Amino acid sequence: MIGTGTQSDPYVLETATDLTSVSNDDTTWSSYFELANDIDMEDGSITPIGYRGNGFTGSFDGKGYVISNLNITYENRAGIFGSIGFYATIKNLGADNVNVTSDDSQIGVIVGANYSSTVENCFVKNSTVSGAGSQVGGIIGYGNNPKAINCNVLNVNVEGESEVGGFYGYAQSDDSSYFTENCYAVATVVKSTMTDSTYGGFVGSINTNSGYRHDFTDCYYDFEYFGEQKDGASGEDVSPKTTPEMQTQSTYSGWNFDEIWTINDGEYPTLQVFIDESTLPVQESVEVSTFIPSIESNTTKTKVTAKNTDTYINTIQSKSERHLKTTRSIMTYTSPIYSNATQSHRSVRTSDVGVQSWLFPIHSGTKRVAKGHINATSYIEKIVGSVNVPTQDIVVNATVSYIENPTNTVIQQNPTYTIVQENPSDVEVVK
Repeated sequence: MIGTGTQSDPYVLETATDLTSVSNDDTTWSSYFELANDIDMEDGSITPIGYRGNGFTGSFDGKGYVISNLNITYENRAGIFGSIGFYATIKNLGADNVNVTSDDSQIGVIVGANYSSTVENCFVKNSTVSGAGSQVGGIIGYGNNPKAINCNVLNVNVEGESEVGGFYGYAQSDDSSYFTENCYAVATVVKSTMTDSTYGGFVGSINTNSGYRHDFTDCYYDFEYFGEQKDGASGEDVSPKTTPEMQTQSTYSGWNFDEIWTINDGEYPTLQVFIDESTLPVQESVEVSTFIPSIESNTTKTKVTAKNTDTYINTIQSKSERHLKTTRSIMTYTSPIYSNATQSHRSVRTSDVGVQSWLFPIHSGTKRVAKGHINATSYIEKIVGSVNVPTQDIVVNATVSYIENPTNTVIQQNPTYTIVQENPSDVEVVK
C-alpha cells in the first residue's frame, strides 16, 4: 500500500492484502484512501473497518472499482465498514458477491451503522446480508443522520428479525442536510425469521416522530422482485414500481442520465463511474470539404456566323478532417465563376452579347460500406454555358459529364447533404 494517507497523497489499495491491512489497523481510520483497481478477495474475509466507539472517520474513494467475493462475519455493526461517523465519506465503491453475517444488529454490506456520514455513488449486487437482530439493510443497516446519494442495490437477499429493508434497515434524521435521494433497491427480505412487520422493499423502518423523520427524494424499489408493495417509509417518500417500470428511464424523475446514470432497454440503471470507457463505442465526427478552385468560361468569336464556347473545370478536390466530437458537417463550395468573351473581327456591326455561365448543384453523399468506413462521392451534374446574341439567334450550350471524387472517411453516422447555389456571371461584348 502506497501513500501517506493525506488528502493530497492518499493511501492507495491495490491488493486483497492491502484491504486486510486497513481493516486491522485502526490508526489509519481517519485517513484518505483510494482503490487503484478491482480487488477480488477470493472468498477471503476481513473484520469490519470501524466498530462501536472507534468508527471510520476518513474518506474512502473506490474510484469506480469493485470489491468482490468477500465474506464478513462479526458481531454487531458489521459490513465492509462496521461503523462510520463524524462526517466520513464512502464514494464510488462497488460490492459484488459480498456476504455479511452477524449474530446481532446494525448490519449492511457497505456500512453497518452510519452516523452523520455520506455514502455516494455506491452499489451492492449479488450479495447477502444476514443478522440475528434488527436494523439490517442491503447497503446501510442503521442510519442516524445518514446521507445516501446515487446508490443502488441489485439482487440482494436481506434477513433479520425486525427493521429489515432492501436498502436501509432503519433511518432517522434530526438535521435536514442529511437525506437520501436518487437511489433504488431490487432486493428480497426473508420474512420467515421476522418477529414483527417492520420490513420493506427499500427501508425497514423510519423514525416518524416530529423532527426525526428522514427524507427520501426520487427513490424507488421493485415491488415485483420484492414480492409485495410494502415499505417502512410512506409511498410518497419511496415509490414501488414494477420491473418494467424500473427498467424504463422515464420512471426516474430528476435523475441525471447525462453524467451520473445510464440505462439500457430491459435493464436497471447503472452508475457511469463503474463503466469501463474502453468498452464504449468511440464517437467521432468527420468534416469533409469539397471544393472547386475555379470554373471559367471563354467565348471567342471567329466570324459573324459562328461562335465557339469553351467551358471547363479544374480538378475537384476533397479533404477530410477527423475531430473527437459528436457533430459532423460537410461543406461544399466553389470559387467565383469567371466568364469572358473576345471577338476576332472588329468590322462587324456593333451588338451586345450576354454570356452567362452557371453551375448546377454540387452534391456530396455518404454510403456505409463496412464497419464504419464511408465512401463519399462528390460530383457535378452539369455545367451549361450559353451565348445570346440579340441580332442573331445563336445559343451554344456546353456540358461537362459526371465527375466522381471518392473520399474514404471513418464516421459513425450518415448521411449529409449540401447544396451550392448558382453563381451567375454576366459579360458584355461590344462589337
